[in-house]
Amino acid sequence: MKFTYDKEKTYIVGVSGGPDSMALLSMLHNEGYNLIACLVNYNTRQESFIEQESVRKFCFKNKILFETIDVLYYKRYGNFEAWARDVRYRFFKEILDKNSAEGVFVAHHKDDLLETYLMQKQRRIITKHYGLKEVTTLFDMKVIRPLLGYTKEELVKYCNDNNVIYSIDSTNLESDHLRNKIRNNVLSTYSTSQKDELINKIELDNFKRKKNLENICKFTQLDKVNIDEFNSLEEVEKQLLIFEIISKKMKDKLPRLTYFRIHEMIRLLQSNKPNVCIKISGLYYFIREYNFFYVDKLVSEEEYSYVMESPSKLNTNLFECDFTVDTSFLKITNESYPLTFRNVRKEDEVTIGKVTKKANRILIDEKVPLRNRKKYPVVEDKNGKIVYIPLYRSQIQKNIANKLKFMLK
Repeated sequence: MKFTYDKEKTYIVGVSGGPDSMALLSMLHNEGYNLIACLVNYNTRQESFIEQESVRKFCFKNKILFETIDVLYYKRYGNFEAWARDVRYRFFKEILDKNSAEGVFVAHHKDDLLETYLMQKQRRIITKHYGLKEVTTLFDMKVIRPLLGYTKEELVKYCNDNNVIYSIDSTNLESDHLRNKIRNNVLSTYSTSQKDELINKIELDNFKRKKNLENICKFTQLDKVNIDEFNSLEEVEKQLLIFEIISKKMKDKLPRLTYFRIHEMIRLLQSNKPNVCIKISGLYYFIREYNFFYVDKLVSEEEYSYVMESPSKLNTNLFECDFTVDTSFLKITNESYPLTFRNVRKEDEVTIGKVTKKANRILIDEKVPLRNRKKYPVVEDKNGKIVYIPLYRSQIQKNIANKLKFMLK
């Protein structure tokens, strides 16, 4: 098979020293591509240094630029495979940017594609594409997989036939990771025809998945999704829509989203709770507000307060107001000062007319979005009594807010 990529461009090639990546490096070199081989030495095996030097010698002999880094893994970094992938692709991106390269070639092959598909099915992972794509984007970088039509066996044969030196990673023979279990215990038993049948099944699943994505396309452009319209979708489309909305909002910071995690969010939309949220990661939350849902950051729960010593104007990054006007109708007089402007607390109660309510209950009744409630301001007098909370639903409330020029940002 001849590659058809632009030979005027420079490309990164991710190499490990194994037969897959060495075959890819040799094939591309023989076809005259401008290459920079990049290797990450994780120092997890005694032979890591030998493999690193073997690739270095191959590149020197064939006049291929070679870049490498040595790293060490510590348990506090979490899952090794996720950490290693992150380190690897960040290194590729660094070298790509430094050399204005077009993209990075990686040596995923047909067996990797099949393994990925079987893993996706076993873990019930929500995905927009089954298996592996030939071209995708990671870390704002084009990632190209030219070997998806080759099996592992064919790549080993290529190396042997063309005297390309390669190493065998002994950890691939272990079955302590799901991918290795699938590779060693499942895929190794498949015949060529069974592998071809599985490829056909993946293509059919991806055709169906494309249709599902077309059906949810109109929803992914919205800031908020109507729950009634959401419920009209097929179950798999509901899962995909939530996945897509989270992916769009979080981009490179996307956490692992399992089938069960997505269904937790779907159950939330089927509940009777009008305002509730589920933390996704960091400050990002899946938020339901009445008959709509969306994904957004919720501000941290850090408290704030601003003190006004005497009637004056106040302009903060959250709100602005003018208390130089007559405020006696709110029972705010010179004796009330200093006033404190702070965010609502769980225990706060506010008296409006003859009715006293929890401040949070008032905000719910006012349909204040959940994402704004933790930073919503109240005004308390020198004795700690709440004397004002800015509300806007009724005309009377609007008139008061307008008189005070109380504007939320």
